[in-house]
Amino acid sequence: MKKLAALALLITFFSITIADTPALQISFKDKMKQIKAKMKYQNEDYKAALRLYRDIYLNEAENALINYRIGQCHLALGSVNEALEYFEKAYMLDNYLDGIHSSLGQAYHLKGDLDRAVEEYNKYKSTLSEKQLLKDDVLFYLKQCEYAKSLMAKPIKVTIKNMGSNINSEYPDYAPSVSLDGKTFIFTSRRSDTKGKGRDNYDHGYYEDVYESNYDESTKTWSVAEGIKGRINTVFHDASMSISPDGTEIFVYKNAPTTTKSGDIYISRKGSTGKWSKPKPMPQKTINTSYFESSACLTADGNILYFVSERKKGYGHGDIYRSKRISRSEWGEAENLGPVINTDKDEIGVFIHPDGKTLFFSSKGHECIGGYDVFRSTLVDGKWSKPINLGYPINTTGDDAHFVMTTDNQTGYYASLRSDGFGEKDVYEINFEKYDIVQGVEIKEKQIHSLAILKGTVTDNQILQGVKGKIYVIDPATNEIAGSTTTDENGQYFIILPGNIEYEVGFTNEKFKNSKVKVKLVADENTTLTTIKNFDVERKEQLIFVKPELFEVQNILFKLASAQLEISEASKKQLDAVIKQLETAPGFKIQIHGHTDDMGKEKYNLELSLERADFIAQYVENKGVEPIRLVVEGFGSDLPIAPNTTEEGRSSNRRVEVKLIEN
Repeated sequence: MKKLAALALLITFFSITIADTPALQISFKDKMKQIKAKMKYQNEDYKAALRLYRDIYLNEAENALINYRIGQCHLALGSVNEALEYFEKAYMLDNYLDGIHSSLGQAYHLKGDLDRAVEEYNKYKSTLSEKQLLKDDVLFYLKQCEYAKSLMAKPIKVTIKNMGSNINSEYPDYAPSVSLDGKTFIFTSRRSDTKGKGRDNYDHGYYEDVYESNYDESTKTWSVAEGIKGRINTVFHDASMSISPDGTEIFVYKNAPTTTKSGDIYISRKGSTGKWSKPKPMPQKTINTSYFESSACLTADGNILYFVSERKKGYGHGDIYRSKRISRSEWGEAENLGPVINTDKDEIGVFIHPDGKTLFFSSKGHECIGGYDVFRSTLVDGKWSKPINLGYPINTTGDDAHFVMTTDNQTGYYASLRSDGFGEKDVYEINFEKYDIVQGVEIKEKQIHSLAILKGTVTDNQILQGVKGKIYVIDPATNEIAGSTTTDENGQYFIILPGNIEYEVGFTNEKFKNSKVKVKLVADENTTLTTIKNFDVERKEQLIFVKPELFEVQNILFKLASAQLEISEASKKQLDAVIKQLETAPGFKIQIHGHTDDMGKEKYNLELSLERADFIAQYVENKGVEPIRLVVEGFGSDLPIAPNTTEEGRSSNRRVEVKLIEN
């Protein structure tokens, strides 16, 4: 009975797709391949579809429809010359092939032969009724062609070059991001040496991984890209979204069958050894939802996250949102940027300039010349300006996306599919020496870029720990706040400001006396300079009997694979002293963090680290400390303090850290 049902289903499906078979005689075997190829194409597995159609082509080289289908596959893969070859042969074999003029128009459009594209689009248009024309995109494409002609007639003064084999490969390379100091470059690739070397069943391409390259000042070149060090890459999709302004955090796109519901935004932090921690998901509902989220970028002050989501109640397929930071791990309700920015089509690749008010993104719905184009919008008095196409040759008749730029406004990076590429999409570098892309005007004279970096650490001068609070910067010329940011749990801050100005920089926290100093922030025409200003701040009410060394204890170590702590008498005395210190600091808790080396499996190490932390917590509880005053967590091997390549390093990483933290 099951065999009969399966046969009936096959006959039904075959009857549906019979229109895809020309009147010529074709073998049953090739008909089955044709059905399978069409299914692959509809599922966007263009390479698999192309392989099947090529097999059929061996017996059906003069079949117009097979030539047409091969052309469609090449067009979907961006191989425009091959697409045209098969489209033109298909048209020669059958002048009345349905959709051929539309496909020829799209291929010539992508190639940049706009006159031929318009000619073919008009031929296709003439075959449509008025009702059909309302539902078709041909008028949209014709408008793009005319706009492309106008932009190509007045190209902007930039130079664009492929970043070369140190960065690009024969596989798709895209989604670049550069740290604000211009030294760290990350991007996504689907090359053959990704972790696990697995392929996605959906399109049969290799899974995405994040790659990293570093700038060598002596040679003025980027190093050969390697899979990023640490625990970002897995055997599934891991893609770079952006690196944080200070270079210590990376926003990552992850799509794993058993973990994410579609695609979600994660965050990874750089450890003291230079390796990146296992990414943790951004908050549900505010940032991540059950829908597709991607393309995240943080403002230079770290306070606002811009990202793309396909959640409900948007204006199109993917919309740009923003969320304000509440704390290090909490974010406010996501706000759609509205119909000025978002269209009924697709917006991707969001980048917020270090000035905090200039937004770059790619779109198919604004005034484009073909595929995705890069646009610029400015936030003025709380409203976004109408997006402006960055112009030709940055934008081409193909897909141009994931635009980012350096702090000095001199260099941009983005992904594009061009004739000088290594294979599929490549990462390109744009030189803005003669064109101000933020203002959209030519540069008549060489300009010194105005932005510089101010960073530092705020330290409690009594307990010698970092302090959370607000950093604000006042421009004495206007007596207005030029910028503000917050310190992290270690008291560190990072902010981008106009350079060559002496500012008043202040720090506020309700438990500490206000502190304000003058800081000269110097800028340079050849590089982005960093000024470091640290603060030692004083409490309004001093703690009593304070010994700073008791507020952080890191010397409780463990033997390999042992959950049993062997606490020496000296270590017990140290822990007892920490507990006694807690009695004099009622506003504090004891934070207990467990860690392991990387020798075991991830799940085992995580459980082991928590067991170790719980062991210490139990000791502290037995000394009379209430459980509510304990913060216990295990991190596995995520946060090493030494390389795990030697026994000495692994021994250092098998530890529990005890720290007094303020509520």
